[in-house]
Amino acid sequence: MSKEPLYTTQRSMEEFAVSGFRSTGEPLHFQDLIRRMAEQGLLSAEEPPRRPLDWVMSSQEFVDAFYDLPIDVEPVLESDDQSFTDLFWEERSAFPPGQDVFCRKTMPCLAAEPRRLSYFELYYVVFGECEMSIGREKPRLRKGDLCIIPPNTIHALPVEPDCYVADILVRASTFDAQFGDLLTRSGALSGFFRESLYGKSAPNFFILHTPEEDIRVRTHLRGLITECYSSDAHTNTCVISWLKLFLA
Repeated sequence: MSKEPLYTTQRSMEEFAVSGFRSTGEPLHFQDLIRRMAEQGLLSAEEPPRRPLDWVMSSQEFVDAFYDLPIDVEPVLESDDQSFTDLFWEERSAFPPGQDVFCRKTMPCLAAEPRRLSYFELYYVVFGECEMSIGREKPRLRKGDLCIIPPNTIHALPVEPDCYVADILVRASTFDAQFGDLLTRSGALSGFFRESLYGKSAPNFFILHTPEEDIRVRTHLRGLITECYSSDAHTNTCVISWLKLFLA
């Protein structure tokens, strides 16, 4: 029997993580972060007010509304798993019900725990810089860069407080069902996805360098995020459409 939800927000988690790191110099693992917040009474059984994301918002209003969206962390507290991979390996633990694509923000000042997941992750650097760890490779990502990690690839991404990285999750099965046109094209990106899904030696990662201030990329990302958190009957269709525009 599932327990009652316990809520926090992205803002509260980040403030706790950054404050703790600045005090001790030691980054926390995600599970430890949530458990320490619970011990200090920083989680709530009452869902925080939800301000819907909206196109008419200014950039700052949009970011503020996103940071304050309620997040149910009760499953993390109840889990006996000891690593990020154990917690989020399965798609059902990472995606909202009925969604094939989901977007979250990478948490700063957490332990750079290597993870291996069963779905694609697309990291887009909104601003700042960070260094990924992918096997023996340590690519440096800068504002405007998009790094695509295929399923089953061990990787880690430590993030500083002044770096904003959007993490787009995509079910592997979604590329078969929704991105057939991309898989059949020529070009480096299409070849990467084909090899990741059907090849015997999938590549570790793929990096695209986009213009730092490309308004189209940022518009498509904002549309994708807005739809991810709208939760209506058309959410999944709209999110997939925004992802196609984003990749195009």
